[in-house]
Amino acid sequence: LYCKEHLISLSKQFERKRLAKYNLENVFPKIVGAVDGCQIQIQYPKEADNPKLYMNRKGFYAICLMAVVDATGNFISFTTNTPGSVHDSTCFKTSALGQAIKQGLFGDDFNLVGDAAFKSCPDVLTPFDRAGGNDISDSGAIYNYYCSLLRTIVEQAFGFLHSKFGILSRRLSHSLQVNKLIVSCTILLHNYIRKSENTNISESVQCKGEAAQGNFYNSAEHQHSFVTKNSLCTKKPKNLTDNRDTTRVRTQREQIVKLLVEGKFKGKTDQ
Repeated sequence: LYCKEHLISLSKQFERKRLAKYNLENVFPKIVGAVDGCQIQIQYPKEADNPKLYMNRKGFYAICLMAVVDATGNFISFTTNTPGSVHDSTCFKTSALGQAIKQGLFGDDFNLVGDAAFKSCPDVLTPFDRAGGNDISDSGAIYNYYCSLLRTIVEQAFGFLHSKFGILSRRLSHSLQVNKLIVSCTILLHNYIRKSENTNISESVQCKGEAAQGNFYNSAEHQHSFVTKNSLCTKKPKNLTDNRDTTRVRTQREQIVKLLVEGKFKGKTDQ
């Protein structure tokens, strides 16, 4: 992952496997993979310096599995070193990959795609934020829709991981170090099994993510209204700024929305 040749290969794979599916090859910039975090439940970590840090917002002790997957659902980067109470963006920024990106690994060429939790992270394309009652234009909603479609692959990978390895569906009751090792082993086994069987993660994998559940819009009618060519071409973008976005990502996102508004692609739904 830390060499340009591999990044180019991953971005071309993402273009073939994900972007081409929705005719977005010339709209979204070079995407390497999708990033997200997953809470892995553990028992009270008595050996930790501050066990309370492992209590997450859902009320149980956990470690944060922060991972990036490629277009086929293979894990290409992950870390289990962060307590469950730490925000996903902080977990990503402090990871080896996050630090490498901060030092210029992606340059001006490559990006990841993620949910709104990563909007303060460099080189991660995220949806426009609806928090605080922000008004989002039709073009912004279209962008959010396709951004969600592209990042579902990481949520599907987490769902596949939990369904394949039942040990992750219950509380891990070993030492903190062993728990982290168990999670790491399941990820490595996940990649090995999928490569040896030459299988692809099904779009029907059941996972808990917002996008995987289809919660992009409240109704099918609303969804359909945003993926027609007319709405792409006639609505002008508005309220496209987000103060916590990095400058480069914000600029790229506005360029993507402009292409969507100009109708320079034939959008396809995931139906």
